[in-house]
Amino acid sequence: MKVYDESQVTPGYILMSPFTAPPGGNLNAGSDSGSSSSSPESLTELLENQIQTGPYIFDSDGTLIFSGYGVGGGMYTHDVKIARINGSSYLTYFSGVDPTAGARGQGVVMDTSYRVVDTINTGNGKAGNDIHEFTILADEGTALTTIFEPTHYNLKPQGLDQPWGYVVQGIMQEINIATGDVKFEWQAIDHVDPSESYHPYNRTDPTGNGTTSSTAWDFFSQTGDYLISSRYMCALYRLDAKTGKIVWQLGDMSNQFKFNGLNTTFAFQHHARIRSENGTRAIISIFDNGSDGFVTRSKASSGIFMEVDTANMTATQLKQFYFPEPNLSTSQGSTQLLCNGNVFMGWGSLPRISEYASSGECVMAASFAPISAVSENYRAFKIPKEDWIGMPESKPAIWSYANSTSSPLSIFVSWNGATEIKQWEFWGQTDAGAMNSTHLGTIPKHGFETVFNATQYYPYAYAEAIDAKGKSLGKSLVQKTYVVGS
Repeated sequence: MKVYDESQVTPGYILMSPFTAPPGGNLNAGSDSGSSSSSPESLTELLENQIQTGPYIFDSDGTLIFSGYGVGGGMYTHDVKIARINGSSYLTYFSGVDPTAGARGQGVVMDTSYRVVDTINTGNGKAGNDIHEFTILADEGTALTTIFEPTHYNLKPQGLDQPWGYVVQGIMQEINIATGDVKFEWQAIDHVDPSESYHPYNRTDPTGNGTTSSTAWDFFSQTGDYLISSRYMCALYRLDAKTGKIVWQLGDMSNQFKFNGLNTTFAFQHHARIRSENGTRAIISIFDNGSDGFVTRSKASSGIFMEVDTANMTATQLKQFYFPEPNLSTSQGSTQLLCNGNVFMGWGSLPRISEYASSGECVMAASFAPISAVSENYRAFKIPKEDWIGMPESKPAIWSYANSTSSPLSIFVSWNGATEIKQWEFWGQTDAGAMNSTHLGTIPKHGFETVFNATQYYPYAYAEAIDAKGKSLGKSLVQKTYVVGS
């Protein structure tokens, strides 16, 4: 992590879900020449570089707060963010498998004790949730999710020499959380012509060649009214919430707007959001990938804010943000507007995050893996610390050891997910069931795991977490001291 201006870095927690793409299944379409085979060598490389995938929380300086690897059971995790439901905070994310042709999984809701309290699935008999969107609309009591579903389609005009071909149907649903009923459903194939896709038919990469349901052509790849972002159409669509009809289209071959500014056009984008709206004008942010790994329309990926004026049908670029060492992220990515006006970005297939002042100055940039690695992160977000008070149901983890029974004791302690610890108190005991404990010392919490060196040996020890007001948050189990060589 490189901090360029610490005074302008927003305090808070960073939410991420890094993962290692499987051989042939990289969401970066052009990274492996389209091969979906898994050789022993590639599998060995994957295992050697495997990230423990799951929801993660980091402090703003990069210190680990919570690893959700043990919660997800090794399933792929994407789009980790906070939702406020009935006045309480919840961690929400997609969890599931992530094959080449599209994800299959469900939305997960986790409370502040890191207990899964709900899972949300698609309705109307459709395929499972896909990774691109799982967002709770608390005021509506609903969740937005997207679906990839192979669907019969006539591909003879595209040159397929068989009666029926297959496309990957991009579907969006709004689901009632309490009942599971589908409040709204939109299917791209009913409104968008696949021939306008910038991701050509009959590829051998994850977009498919259209000959079977397992190799369906992914022409769309989607991500008041609804705003839909189609990566392969290089377009944004505003949908009428009642009819599902397209109100307007920004970008692509059927673009309805005039672009003002040389850099306003975008391609293969992700994470489109309406940031504000006033009458006929809306501020929209996107992560502009600029490339899908095959077709490249920009020199580097960036975050873009633009004003869309539906009265004059113009789109005007307002701001653009690049990583300090610009490069192309050919899949995934996020652009977040923070409460203080800063912008926080996740770089998708590039293992990077960064933050910018409202002036456009980069104030922090970090990498969590080498640029050459197969480590990726679909989206990254930053939240205020008051939005997440983590109080795990588990006990603090402790380990104690000494070189001999006459040597001083060393104690290691951590509490995965606990956010309110300010200091640790350490206690020694002569036996596991001793009624009286000896106070060994108190030190501030330091990093994810705090180390305490006592002045003498005790055969048993435990630790107690203390908050800023001096209140006990919880105690570890009594740990038998490991004596080296015993």
